[in-house]
Amino acid sequence: MNTQRVLLLVLCLCICSPVIGWCQNGKDGTGEDAKQGITLAKCIEEIDISGDLRIRYEHRDLDDSGEEDSSLKRMQTRFRLGFVWKPSSGSWEVGAGLATGGPVATSANNTWSDEEFFEKGDIRLDYAYARHVFKPFEFIAGQQKNPFETTWVMWDTDVRPAGLTLKAEQEPLFITAGAFDVIQRETNFGILYAVQAGVKAKVQGAEVTLAAAYYDFDDEFEEEAGPSPQDRYNVVDLYGQVEVEAGGFTIGPYAQVFKNIGAGGDESAMDEGIDPDNNDLGWVAGAVIGFMKFEVDYTYIWLEADSFVGGLTDATFGSGIGPTDIKGHRITVSYAFTECFSLGTNFYIYEAIKRDDVPDGFLYHIEANYKF
Repeated sequence: MNTQRVLLLVLCLCICSPVIGWCQNGKDGTGEDAKQGITLAKCIEEIDISGDLRIRYEHRDLDDSGEEDSSLKRMQTRFRLGFVWKPSSGSWEVGAGLATGGPVATSANNTWSDEEFFEKGDIRLDYAYARHVFKPFEFIAGQQKNPFETTWVMWDTDVRPAGLTLKAEQEPLFITAGAFDVIQRETNFGILYAVQAGVKAKVQGAEVTLAAAYYDFDDEFEEEAGPSPQDRYNVVDLYGQVEVEAGGFTIGPYAQVFKNIGAGGDESAMDEGIDPDNNDLGWVAGAVIGFMKFEVDYTYIWLEADSFVGGLTDATFGSGIGPTDIKGHRITVSYAFTECFSLGTNFYIYEAIKRDDVPDGFLYHIEANYKF
């Protein structure tokens, strides 16, 4: 037995010695200097790596008037990791990101132990794009972060449009246009055509953003998502935000209003008893206030049944009764302990606008956010 232990110790030393020598002397075991850091292609000058981790507790209650309990309690993780490869010329770049979650566009959350004991979460490609810059133009091809100015309500912040985007900016004016592959329909795909124009300017110390957009979902998509041949998604959108610093406070009011001028037919996307022609409007109004290390955000939301595509709007607001024909409030409060670590809570209070057979909802989060 002692002989076996000695042989095992000798074997460990034989394996570990070259590794220890490499760490101490920077050698690769052959006497040559080992390469340090990440090796990049000759055309690439640098790579930027960033990410974030969110750990969240979620609690939802639906007012069922004494019927079956519809409360929901769960723990969730969202992990994202992004890379940007930059060449020495600076005229183009490639970006890609990984994120937890499933294939649904509006969520990157993994629920803890969802179906199995200590279940391991999924991680997948979040986006991948190529970006070319030829000022004042910018061209993006691939799956990308949302290129349009918008609130979190109309477009869930996890949505990554896949397609082609062309931007032009000549301060203070900008324009963004694109065509995006929304859904595959067997042998063809549904397309979103979009254009947004606006202004970003500083006015007496305030940063102002104003934008108008038009979103046109084509027939292939509408056959997949629309409840009737007459129902269309042709959405006109107005967005505005102002950010002002005063007396140690940062105040940022914002608003958005959008109308689906293509809504029609006898049947709504949410309920047969709702008339699409009279339920095609959505609007959002709110403000972010920052002071010391606190940030408070209040939003009021009015989202009629056929105002926008339900599968793209915020996935949390209206949980259990949505995704459209809902109204209500969201209040968020967070405290930043450092630039990279904060704790926060979110409150959602919502109810249906027209439907009488669905409960009211209340949902809150307690979460920790880390950036790296």
